[in-house]
Amino acid sequence: MISGSSFARFRLFCRRAERADKSRFRRCFEYLSFLLLIAIGPALHAETIRVGDVLSVRVVQWNATSRDMRAWDGWKTDYRVNPEGRILLPFAGSLDVAGETPGDLVDRISEALINTLFPSSLLGVTVDILERQPVYIHGVVRSAGEVPYREGMTVREAIAIAGGLLRTDQANGTDLLRSGITTAAQITQLRLREDELMARAAHLTAQTRSEAEIESPTFNDPRRGAELLGREELVFELNEEKRARTLDLIDSRVLLPQAEIEALNQRSEALAQQQEFAAKQLDAVMKLSSQGLSANARVLEAQRTYSAIESQLLDVSSALLAAKQDIARAEADRLEVVQGQATTALNQLQSVLADLDEARSRRVTQERLLGLTGAFDQPAETLRVTLFRPDDSDDAPDEPVEATMATVLEPGDIVEVILPLSGITGPETGIFGTEQAGASDP
Repeated sequence: MISGSSFARFRLFCRRAERADKSRFRRCFEYLSFLLLIAIGPALHAETIRVGDVLSVRVVQWNATSRDMRAWDGWKTDYRVNPEGRILLPFAGSLDVAGETPGDLVDRISEALINTLFPSSLLGVTVDILERQPVYIHGVVRSAGEVPYREGMTVREAIAIAGGLLRTDQANGTDLLRSGITTAAQITQLRLREDELMARAAHLTAQTRSEAEIESPTFNDPRRGAELLGREELVFELNEEKRARTLDLIDSRVLLPQAEIEALNQRSEALAQQQEFAAKQLDAVMKLSSQGLSANARVLEAQRTYSAIESQLLDVSSALLAAKQDIARAEADRLEVVQGQATTALNQLQSVLADLDEARSRRVTQERLLGLTGAFDQPAETLRVTLFRPDDSDDAPDEPVEATMATVLEPGDIVEVILPLSGITGPETGIFGTEQAGASDP
């Protein structure tokens, strides 16, 4: 526990005591003795306060009647430093404490209490760091998680507290060898499965985006991936040809209604002119009939002519509507071909990506199991330790730092212990059964 302490207005009190009488001056040295006892901590420790630390802040005051120091009643003692690096104290307000030592904080608290409360007697303030943020460790350790921080703790000690490293049973070398070979073969098959799914995903992505070509992904094995991508490109080209033929048929369904619409529009214009002429004739005959200069039969004939033209116009309008409906149905079929295929490809792509994530996860697990096989004889050489040290000064993500077993940790450090892959691989074959050597690692 790291502590700091201070007595407020001690020098002023002693000077007044010296001028008043010798008894009060002796009491001044009694205070000084107590001060020296509680002030040893900060002289021995220069640790700074960090975000997440739990501080104990105690205030005591000299009682002139009983001639002893008494703690303030009702004063909360424990305060956790918030993510902004501050604590909230009664009468002192919000204080920025991150990065300071307990001794520095003692002086600030003392000054704030004196300026706020104006105490009549001597105040004593102590600040202790009761609890520090734990160290977090994960990776190839038995009990990943929090490790209580201890000053001067190293990575090796944190791993020991976390139960040590994960190890395999090396009692039976034959079983260990068989397990390694089996795991390596499974890794090979999973890498092949990944390449197949990546090629399929590239095909579906191009189809979803209506692209003319498939973009080649980064395969685990380039030669095998080229074979897989070639097969997907062939399927892609066949699908594109099929879609083009379907769209051509739909376009041909549109050409006839369009020609019919053009003819009907011309017919409609001609009928409109005839209707206008017939209307004029009917008006003229009606005027003559009203003057008794035209027979009723002529009036009826003009009316029949006008009605016939009007009926033909209605027939042309109906034919125009039917032709437009045919075009609309063809356009709907075109939209179904284009968007329907894209939707189907998108659904298939989501399924393929899920399978790809599962295959990768299984492959990573098998690689870790393979790497764990007898790789802990010299942990300082085989393990890679990465340290993430929180920086309270900004909101930027913590940068990884390479560490060793002897690296001294700080509160809140995140330790990642990784075992690099041992490089063991099993026999591999191409997708059509041809032998293949030198498969590339991802």
